[in-house]
Amino acid sequence: MTITTARQPSVRLLVSALATLLAAPSARADWVIAPSVAVRETWTDNASLTSRKSGSQWVTELSPGLRVTNRTPRLEAALDYRVNALNYSGERPSGTDRVTQQLSAALHAKAVPDTLFVDADYHISLQPVSAFGPQTQNDYTTTNRQEVRSWRVNPVLMHQFGAFATAQASYTRDAVDGGNIGLGSSEGDALLLSLSSGARFQKVTWGLTASSQNVDTAALPQTHSRAVNANLGWSVTRQLRWTLSGGYDRYTYDALSDKTEGASWSTGLSWTPSGRTTIEGTLGRRYYGDSYSFRLTHRSRRTVWNVSYGDDVTSTRAQFLLPSTVDTAALLNQMFMANYPDPLQRALVVAAYMAATGLPPSLPNSVNYFSNRYVLQKQLNASVALRASRSTAVLSVYRTRREALTQGTADSPLLGSNNFSLNDNVSQGGGSASLNYQVSGRTQVSLSSTFMRAESLSLDLRSRSRTMSVSASHQFGRSTHGTVSARRTNGNAGLSATPYTENSVSAQLTFQL
Repeated sequence: MTITTARQPSVRLLVSALATLLAAPSARADWVIAPSVAVRETWTDNASLTSRKSGSQWVTELSPGLRVTNRTPRLEAALDYRVNALNYSGERPSGTDRVTQQLSAALHAKAVPDTLFVDADYHISLQPVSAFGPQTQNDYTTTNRQEVRSWRVNPVLMHQFGAFATAQASYTRDAVDGGNIGLGSSEGDALLLSLSSGARFQKVTWGLTASSQNVDTAALPQTHSRAVNANLGWSVTRQLRWTLSGGYDRYTYDALSDKTEGASWSTGLSWTPSGRTTIEGTLGRRYYGDSYSFRLTHRSRRTVWNVSYGDDVTSTRAQFLLPSTVDTAALLNQMFMANYPDPLQRALVVAAYMAATGLPPSLPNSVNYFSNRYVLQKQLNASVALRASRSTAVLSVYRTRREALTQGTADSPLLGSNNFSLNDNVSQGGGSASLNYQVSGRTQVSLSSTFMRAESLSLDLRSRSRTMSVSASHQFGRSTHGTVSARRTNGNAGLSATPYTENSVSAQLTFQL
């Protein structure tokens, strides 16, 4: 198992993205810019999450932040950035850091209406190195965590052939840097071509796609993937739709078997009984075996439900380039839709609500541990948000199985020559629950709990982590609110299943500038 320390990121890409935003024609529209600063004092008895507690410690944290949003017909942009400057009473324990940061920036621009679109995003976050190491939610611990930077630029060119068809050509350039010699940096190029039926086709629709991707990794040979697919859709009724697809997949990687390519097919149904409910399911077969997918979404006046299952060939870097499977803001966004129809206003309401209740930006949906291998991932997620007159509850559960498709030697730089089979066959499960109660117009109390469990089926190794916390927040004025919280984290980690525990109490003041 590799334990690393976070590095300071370059901000050149972020500056370039912001310059592009400001140069866009829609930049003349009003931007919502919300700077803030938070001051937090935390007492902890095990800041580095080690089996032998490092002793009581006070951690002082200064966190300036910036939130920028804009939504116009030509441009949608959002940026959320926070820096955490940390100071420790006495000597700083190993496995902690002086400065950490989180960044999430994204834009969707219509450079030429109906013809050229540009999507881009840039993320900085602390991510677990191993599914079997300590897991934490604080800002200061870097044990089993590493700073990961990822960016993606995706121009899309579209053309309509009247009502007959729509053609699309999409190029994606992306990169992931794990700051770790075992994972290293990687860059990818992907091209997607598609032709889909136009407005002339109502009852029966069709589509053709072809894609190609190359990935260059610092420590490994280049890998490639190619795919072609054709699909048909038939509207049986206004609410029921049948789909059929077929194609061919081809991957080039140092495989455990000779099955790296083959034909694929799937068929399924989509049922939309109302504008608030959608149920979709498919079954089929790909080169690795049977393949299934399922998705259910339902929204009522006070609840939002999401259930999904799918299987696919993926990798650690691919998961870092994807948004969280269970995005808390997206879940709450659906819940507040009826009360706040304007998307920009709703985004601000959701952000303020999450800050006041202490909800995390994403709900647990398995640990995306560091690995250089391609894997077959089968994942089930279920989440629900419930809202009453004075309380809100958010619940989620997940189950993930990752079976390695690449030779284990690819992970030798990460795990060593004796332990590279640790990630051969990993099963994960867990969930979270958060309950918020509004005591008054300015005071709220929250309870939350998360549980994660990982198992290596190859080495018969199990690891678990549990966090429970209680907090109370109060709005002192229009731009100031405070929070006090207590948290307990425990679990076991590593090949020897070493136990660890942390108890902490913190107080925070946040100022909106």
